Amino acid sequence: MRRLLPLAVIAAILIGLALVLMSEPPGPRPPHDGGPPAPEKPVPTETAPELSFNKEIDSRTAIETATTAEDLAELADGIGAQDGWPSFIGRVLLPSGLAAAETEIKVWAWHGWANAANPDDPQNPPAIRWQATTNAAGQFALPEAPQDGLRFILQFTHPDWPPLEMVNLPGHPGRTRPLGDIPLKAGFSISGQVADTDGRALADIALRPTIDDEAFTWGSPPTIPVYIGDYETTTDVEGKFTLHDLPSRRLRLVATGDGFARQFSSVISGKPESKQKGLHIKMSAANLLQGTLFSTDRQPLADARVRVDFDGDVELECQTDEHGNWSFDMPRETERAFLRYAAAGFWPARQRLDQESLTTKVSQELTPMPPSTGVVVDAHGRALANVQVALTTGYSSRSRMLDPKMLEANASTTTASDGTFALSPDMSRTWAREFHVVAWDDVHAPTFSKSLKYGYSNNAKDRVIPELRLVLDDGWSASGVVLDIDGAPRPNARVHLRRLKAQQSAVRRVPLIEMSVRSGTILRRVTTDEAGEFLFAGLREGDYRLEAHYPDRSPAESDDFILVGTSFEGVLQLHPSSGIDGFLDGDLTPFSTLRAQASAPGRDPLDTTLDSSGHFAFDNLAPDTWKVEIREADGSSTSRMTFTMGGGGDPLAEASDILVAPGVRVPLDLLLDFEGLGSISGMVTLNGVPAADMSLMLLPRGLGSDGNPKIAQRQMWDNLQTTQSDFQGKYQFHGLHEDDYWLVVSQKGDAGSFFFNYETVAESGPAGMARAEIDLAVDQNLVHDFPIFVGDLLVKTYKENGQPWRGWGELQPSDSMSGMQKRWVNIRKNGEMYLEHIPAGNWDLKLRGGDMWKVSHTPVTISGGGVTTVEVSMERAPRKDKTNDRSDGINEIFIERLGQ
Repeated sequence: MRRLLPLAVIAAILIGLALVLMSEPPGPRPPHDGGPPAPEKPVPTETAPELSFNKEIDSRTAIETATTAEDLAELADGIGAQDGWPSFIGRVLLPSGLAAAETEIKVWAWHGWANAANPDDPQNPPAIRWQATTNAAGQFALPEAPQDGLRFILQFTHPDWPPLEMVNLPGHPGRTRPLGDIPLKAGFSISGQVADTDGRALADIALRPTIDDEAFTWGSPPTIPVYIGDYETTTDVEGKFTLHDLPSRRLRLVATGDGFARQFSSVISGKPESKQKGLHIKMSAANLLQGTLFSTDRQPLADARVRVDFDGDVELECQTDEHGNWSFDMPRETERAFLRYAAAGFWPARQRLDQESLTTKVSQELTPMPPSTGVVVDAHGRALANVQVALTTGYSSRSRMLDPKMLEANASTTTASDGTFALSPDMSRTWAREFHVVAWDDVHAPTFSKSLKYGYSNNAKDRVIPELRLVLDDGWSASGVVLDIDGAPRPNARVHLRRLKAQQSAVRRVPLIEMSVRSGTILRRVTTDEAGEFLFAGLREGDYRLEAHYPDRSPAESDDFILVGTSFEGVLQLHPSSGIDGFLDGDLTPFSTLRAQASAPGRDPLDTTLDSSGHFAFDNLAPDTWKVEIREADGSSTSRMTFTMGGGGDPLAEASDILVAPGVRVPLDLLLDFEGLGSISGMVTLNGVPAADMSLMLLPRGLGSDGNPKIAQRQMWDNLQTTQSDFQGKYQFHGLHEDDYWLVVSQKGDAGSFFFNYETVAESGPAGMARAEIDLAVDQNLVHDFPIFVGDLLVKTYKENGQPWRGWGELQPSDSMSGMQKRWVNIRKNGEMYLEHIPAGNWDLKLRGGDMWKVSHTPVTISGGGVTTVEVSMERAPRKDKTNDRSDGINEIFIERLGQ
């Protein structure tokens, strides 16, 4: 029988973790860490919150043995107050099972998705950047999540072991997610060879591992790779290399060298202590594209951002040096390049280089940008001093649902005594070109300006920055008191103010689920004072709900209320703690990490991790009817090579209609039963050679049968599974239920045609380079290879006078080539177009150029391994009557392309 820790010890553990470890963070603090946003009620500083774990979680051996009595005394010494509950707690262990002390933890979070996002990419900056270090017992605690809807990446780095990442972890304000024991693992090694396109070995090529961020298996290579660890090696005289102790997760190697374009390897992964061999990387010769960036007075601009796009295929980014110089390794076959420049205090600029300009040194001047100025007044026109003003990017309807303090600010200031302000945008921090100015204080409702566009235009009219006048209306308030179970005031409770989304009529949306609780976004958080009271001030008109949280209590909620012309005051009484104690019975060894998700209609889904014995728990649940699903943790952080887009497909185990009443812990036993589950595996070859990085997508064939395209699209995102062939051309889907599937192969970077019209052509199915109809039986492990034969196509087009013709069109498969995707054709100004890797067979080349040219149809036969050349002479269309509306033909083409 497992031993339970006393409540006082439990409290000491969490207090010590949350406060001692967070009292002096080694990196930047999170926004507003250590205090609620603009409280007008005093928050006590002399009393620490009575934090605790749930007893069931504490009773686990991993937690119970993590801290000795001496450790508890040390952790409890000198504890002060703090606001909020830790978002994540856990313990990092060495492979030997000993505590991994002094392990560095880097934390990032994004809205919506956080799989392998790059925290250094200015196009997608994280909402959170934290740092922490484990204590002598290997324990850590991270600050409270400042917003809802965040997904976290936790990176653990120990000097003696490969780095470990936990990705896409949901974090919820007011809730602590125990991560349990997190064991570091031994790495794997990879060896291979680098050669040029002619097969000659390349020496002195640098290789570094980068996180594979193409979880959806399509898209261009990342502009800024997410390098992991301090790994780096170079090839020897035979082009050979070996990298040791790589983390056991999906990786790619990035190869760079003088005179060659940057190249990403195929996806690699390996189990701990395994040795992978045979990785081959081919590099293309490159020319050097270089230039200098100046101001209009010819002063060099340092630390400016330069981004280049080569032919729409490769995008790179760098920063200028102290002399304003920059350079890129450019593929030799490049025909044109698009450059973008951004520097602090200057208008952004862009530049297009044709083939002739790519061989000369580029020079570009940037024009100084004046600050954005304006004044902030109240509803009566009176100037407001000491108002916070910020220039923000990424404005959306969600922005108005958030506290302005939570928004990413490109520049910020406060108003002067006369209400005036000046903001100097820093264009080097973002590639965004649309901004808004937001102003707020503790009393008035925040306001947003109209859109400000800092574009690339050189036209003086487009570079006029308007003088802003921002009006702050009187703000409303939501206040009240939080009561404990016995009716006594509850100090140190966390209260969330949730801004509710607008109701939508059934006409405007498809009611996929019945919503019992109206959804919204947490706008602000505050801690109750000694009398249990709280206050949110400076609120805009709108619909809201109050939610109160406290450890060992289920949350309390107010009714939905509207702030229009009046403020709101309410009483929130906490419920006795409710929860679910779960156990998953079965063989867990095939999975690295399993996660459980609890969901109730309209509520934020909650996640937790199963321990090694299959136990999990959800604590302090709101009384409601819940559903629990068990899935494998996101596979990009493991050696698993499959990925599911919308929620993970079919769960490994699930239970519905779990009624959780106040004060009741519901036991839940689930069975992990592999009986009946099957797999699909095989190899993809192109012209007999194993093909790496091919995108494979698995989709049930029954989608769309009910005739509702919106529901079918939703079902597709929930059930579409994707993977990539490895460097040996192999692929695998496992844990599949008996069903009839589409299995489609596409080239890397191609999503395939999955967005077909479910209403009319559901039976036609998706398309790609090849497609198979798989009837998977119960408990079947099916092997299906894709021996694809492909060739290339060179199209040459001419006008009637023999001059090159320019236009567009598509290459359409014949009726006998079911499952083949059409290819778009764009004839360049030299009259030619070269298409690679076209499946062998009969095609129809359809070209058009608007009303002036007849649409041409040319039959094309592609042979595997060869190059087919087609010459097309375009004919002019008969002249139309000038009185006719010439837009009809253009609109017809436009509508047709949209439909396709």
